[in-house]
Amino acid sequence: MKEELVTDASLRQYLLGSVDDEERQRIESLVITNALSKERVFVAEEDLLDDYLEDALAHSDKERFLAQYAYTRERQHQLQISRDIRNWAIAQQERIVTSRAEISRRS
Repeated sequence: MKEELVTDASLRQYLLGSVDDEERQRIESLVITNALSKERVFVAEEDLLDDYLEDALAHSDKERFLAQYAYTRERQHQLQISRDIRNWAIAQQERIVTSRAEISRRS
């Protein structure tokens, strides 16, 4: 059960609930006993969330994601907050780029 045997793809499938019981137990055991594995799961979860918010998931993965991450009102609310924060950050970045372009044009 070496940590390096868990690929990013396996972690992603685990988070989507698409692994068999043996693989699920193996990954969960690693998460409990290995801090690096736990961190890798958090990173994979963030990547999955980003892909969802960017509408970059395949239809089947999107359905699995919603089944795993939006099954309660609280989780749906958390997803909405993440979406709102992402949209705000994008708007801020666009505002900065526009401001810099105006300053350059004036110079």
